Formats: sequence, structure tokens, C-alpha cells
Amino acid sequence: MLVVAAWRRLESEDVMKRGGLRWAVTPLVAGAVTLGACTTGGGEVSPTPPAVTTSSSPTLSSAASTTTALTDDEAAIAAVREFSRQFDLALESRATTEFRKTFTDGCRVCKEDAAVIDQAALAGRTFETGSSELSNVIITSRPDPSRWLVSAHLVSPRLTIRDATGKVVSDSPSETSTKQFIVLKRADAWLVEGVTRG
Repeated sequence: MLVVAAWRRLESEDVMKRGGLRWAVTPLVAGAVTLGACTTGGGEVSPTPPAVTTSSSPTLSSAASTTTALTDDEAAIAAVREFSRQFDLALESRATTEFRKTFTDGCRVCKEDAAVIDQAALAGRTFETGSSELSNVIITSRPDPSRWLVSAHLVSPRLTIRDATGKVVSDSPSETSTKQFIVLKRADAWLVEGVTRG
């Protein structure tokens, strides 16, 4: 639990620095997405999300399962990759159901980002962006058998936000950063429990 307490402190410091969408989006976007109000981890926003189309290409399940041929190392890394992929899909569709399946209730930043996306959908805002690129995804520590630390290099693409009338309210350039993740094994699946900048 010591690692979780230290992580919460780091996560809280990072939240204060970045605001708005914390995991992959620049601070400039925060004000535009949240309509001037930051989420504080309070009640969840539960809008009726728009219909989501799915790809015909094979994908991982939302939680990286270890019941297949994956080792725990591979499954923990796959959980981080799936979290990133589902975040990108949530921005595109403005529907967070599948994104929410990639993290635990303990991931405050994750829940707040999902709520910001939900709020944008309710306000009629749209996100124009590409897919994030993760590289150098490695396990950096195994503090206990079910909670590991993973590091990844992230390139977030340019992000343009339009309001309900189509007017550009924010345009942020691509951003490169190193992210640190806590991944937690629950039953036979790994989920993101925390994420911050390194």
C-alpha cells in the first residue's frame, strides 16, 4: 500500500498541473473541454452515449486477460496499450463505456478524463485527433504480485475541439511525454489503476 500512497501524491500533483483531460491531452485543451469547470472526482456523469461503431479488425478485450497465451508481463503491457487505444476511441466516439472497462475505480485521473469526454458529448463538442503512439512500454517495478509499475513513451497527436456549432474552441499541437502507470491484476485481467507523467 506504500506504493499506492506515493502514487496518489504524484497523481494529485500531476492533476493540479494539467487540468481537464489529464492522461494524454495538453493543458490548453482543458478549459475548452470542461467548459471552464474542472471535474473533482465527484459524481459520475452518465449521459446516453452516441452509437459506437466497431472495427472489423481483431482487438484485445478491454481488460488485458491472462487466460490466453500471454504471460503476466505481456498482459500488464497489453493493459496499458489497450487503455491508450480505448482512450483514443472514446475521444473519437465521445462514448466512454469501453474506455471505463480498462481501469479500476481507484484511477481518479482515468475517471475524470472519462467524465470530461462525457461532458463534451452532452455539450455537443467534438474532438478531431489521430491515434496516440505508445513506445518503449516496459515494466519498471513489481512492488507486489498483483500491482506493477509500467513506463511508456507517449506521442499524443494534435487535438482540435469544436463546439456544437462547429467553431474551433481549442487547437493543441502534438505532445510527447513519458507516462508512468500502475497496473493491477484482478482475477485473470490487468487494469490501469493510476497514470501520471514521469
